[in-house]
Amino acid sequence: MRICGYLFVVFVAVGVVGGPKAQACLGQTRAQCEVLWGKPVPTQAENDTVFFVISDDLIVGVQFRDDKATTLFFQNKKRSADVAEELSDTQIQELLVDFSQGHQWSRDDNGWTRDDGQRVASYVGRQKILLMMTKDQFDRERASMILRRLRPMLGGAFAVLLCLLGYSRFRSRNDPKQSLPQEFPISIPGFEGRGLAYRAAGTWSGGNLLLDGQALKRRWSWQPYLLRDNVGREVQVRLRHNPVDTVPRIEADGKVINLLPPLKFYEYVFCGIPLVLLHLGGGLGGLLGALASYRNVRTFRSERSLRTKYAVVTLTTGATILIWLVAAVIVELLLTEFG
Repeated sequence: MRICGYLFVVFVAVGVVGGPKAQACLGQTRAQCEVLWGKPVPTQAENDTVFFVISDDLIVGVQFRDDKATTLFFQNKKRSADVAEELSDTQIQELLVDFSQGHQWSRDDNGWTRDDGQRVASYVGRQKILLMMTKDQFDRERASMILRRLRPMLGGAFAVLLCLLGYSRFRSRNDPKQSLPQEFPISIPGFEGRGLAYRAAGTWSGGNLLLDGQALKRRWSWQPYLLRDNVGREVQVRLRHNPVDTVPRIEADGKVINLLPPLKFYEYVFCGIPLVLLHLGGGLGGLLGALASYRNVRTFRSERSLRTKYAVVTLTTGATILIWLVAAVIVELLLTEFG
């Protein structure tokens, strides 16, 4: 397991790791360790590594966080060709007993966990060290390791999204069929020749009606538009938004007008796959899932080929789930780090 460079590391050489001293070191400050083991030996080690020499059997490293010992790692001081020898099973069992503090250790594939959940231990064969640490430190190390592994995947996900957005914007500028139509003509008796149309919502703006070449305004989005037809009669026109669609229906004089044919049921389901993050990922997952689903519906409302629609939606959904996974790990790491 990687020992974080920003944490203070102390190597302690001891003979038989006595229960009182060994148990006391976890949670102790550096000054308290010096009281237990004496002044450190001057060395040229990097990262302010400090050695306390007591005897010749084991090397014990103490890792500090906020001046509190959170991790111990034991290594056999006996070396062959400048390589530490393996710790024997007897040595490992004695160390576990010394740190049991009246509790029992249970073993799994990753090492040992004390039954109170406050201590975790594992043997790292490559470095030939036995690690013991507090549960909080173990969670920090695990989160940091996962983050390091997912970091390249996060970069790849963002690169895919940027490519999709750039490609979509380029195609929409150069080929109107690749984007959602900006204006939908509306046929209502009495408004012939006046260019009545619906202007689609943009990324940062809502949709509205156009009449006589002018964008119509209303005070509140739920209010109807009050229009005068060619003979001066007042007509109420409402936008009936569908929460799972980006194009509303138009209601005028009690009649409903579909600007576009509704999507099929399975198309809605395919576009809404990212919404599973609402259940899996809480608020963060819900936000990412809603944004991705909205984008997917806009993709299906464009005039791209059917094959291209499914390909773009698949890539968007996959990149969104990947970003959520990495973001969730980052949040967990921050909460573990500063919580």
